[in-house]
Amino acid sequence: MPAPQETIARIRHVFQQGGSAPSLAETKTGDEYVLKLRGAGGGGIGLFTELLGLRIAARIGVRVPAAQPLFLPHGFPWQAGTDEFDSMVQRSCGWNLGIAFISDAIALRDSDLAALPDDFLAALARADTLLANVDRPCSNPSILLDAQGAPWAIDFGACLFLNRILAGNLARPTAPPASHFLADRARAPEPIAIDEREIHALVQEAPEDWLHDLPVSRGELAKRLAIYFGASTRSLPSNGGVYTA
Repeated sequence: MPAPQETIARIRHVFQQGGSAPSLAETKTGDEYVLKLRGAGGGGIGLFTELLGLRIAARIGVRVPAAQPLFLPHGFPWQAGTDEFDSMVQRSCGWNLGIAFISDAIALRDSDLAALPDDFLAALARADTLLANVDRPCSNPSILLDAQGAPWAIDFGACLFLNRILAGNLARPTAPPASHFLADRARAPEPIAIDEREIHALVQEAPEDWLHDLPVSRGELAKRLAIYFGASTRSLPSNGGVYTA
């Protein structure tokens, strides 16, 4: 059975933005998370994309909130939102994704971006390029400023790296799309120092109901992720980065 700190007790508020119907949820131990539902948006693969994206971005040096799978009990009662949202909740019973709620944070506008620290921007540009993040435009950069004035990057669910890897393409992107607010300063990302055992541990974090439609085994996925994130270009397949098992 899930531990109390992993089990959702209340859904307190539904946020208006976000294709994955994010909401503010509380666990049985009183911890607050932004809850992203498996029954909305990109499903289990989308949740795993976001969890991996957050983990890798943190490894590169981007300040991101903590995240973990959270368990939504079956027959969860209606507590917030519309009938449509409740239908998503009922489709999501089981394991979902919780992202630590940053209290009193404000979302940055495009006019605020120039004031962000250079080291934060450099790390974010590197992470988003490596993760193939296609959803960080100036109009909605998905950056929060906490009560102490520190920036946090959020929303890695639109990254394409996992879809590329599952399709067999292990070549790292060289630049983010032109719509990315850091497109003019991003460079081709270098491999990151990450142990293959750590990659396997990251893959094991994903609950089974996130990955039941995975076209490859967990072991094969970990192998591909290890090549994509940590190996030199010499380790890529000789056919231009397209991997076939």
